[in-house]
Amino acid sequence: MALKAKKFLLNAEIRRFDVLTIALLGTMCVAAAALEAQYPLRRRTARQDVRVAVNGTLSLLGLPVLRMAMLPLSLRLARNQIARRAGLLNRVKLHPMMKETAAFLALDYSAYIWHRLLHSTLLWRFHVVHHIDPDMDTSTGLRFHFGEMLATIPFRLLIVRLLGPSPRQLMNYELIFQASTIFHHSNLRLPWQFESIIHRIVVSPRMHEVHHSQRKMETWSNFSVVLSIWDRIHGTHHAIEHFSRKKIGVPSYSDASENAVAHLIDLPFGEIRPWHPYD
Repeated sequence: MALKAKKFLLNAEIRRFDVLTIALLGTMCVAAAALEAQYPLRRRTARQDVRVAVNGTLSLLGLPVLRMAMLPLSLRLARNQIARRAGLLNRVKLHPMMKETAAFLALDYSAYIWHRLLHSTLLWRFHVVHHIDPDMDTSTGLRFHFGEMLATIPFRLLIVRLLGPSPRQLMNYELIFQASTIFHHSNLRLPWQFESIIHRIVVSPRMHEVHHSQRKMETWSNFSVVLSIWDRIHGTHHAIEHFSRKKIGVPSYSDASENAVAHLIDLPFGEIRPWHPYD
């Protein structure tokens, strides 16, 4: 009976997360797309309808992995860790607010580490699918190969086992993570005075624009997801620019046909081209 009760509560928490996710991210995507049209940061280089169709299709293949596998597995593990008083957060005595803050910081730092790992030789073959989008906007924030999503699962479970966050802390961070991903991938030109300040705290569109640059040294920087402090701590921060002059994408994948859905699905399983002869 206790097992059934726990399963019921877990399912209720996931359903609540689904409602919040759809409401928040749906609203953000619509609002950001409207604002991007009025205040674009960069001039588009590819047909928007084609890009949105490609990115939307890839997201329909990748997001179910998050929802049907990674989320339930990590939440079950989190609940078990709480019950066993296992994991770092369950072994130290902290004020509830301090514990919430510690959980958020630790989860965000783990996201920074994972993003750096995605640029390693093995995982880059999946993550490159995200980077060869010739433009960057809110739809790019949903464009991830399902293989990358699958690879995220063991890393996420390892982090949950080590830290022992509660299911609520885990879902709260996931919601903020997804909202931040939509925000900093947007092609939204914020007032310079505003963005030059906020990017010191959170990852902003201009900061993440550097990460999607066609220059490899810039793409291998600005790995943070929510808080930007991790790049400064690790020396991977690259300064943002007042006026956008960045070319987006990976120069060795510049042909429009290489952004077809079928090609992108197959891409990680073939030979990955070097970045560029001179970069």
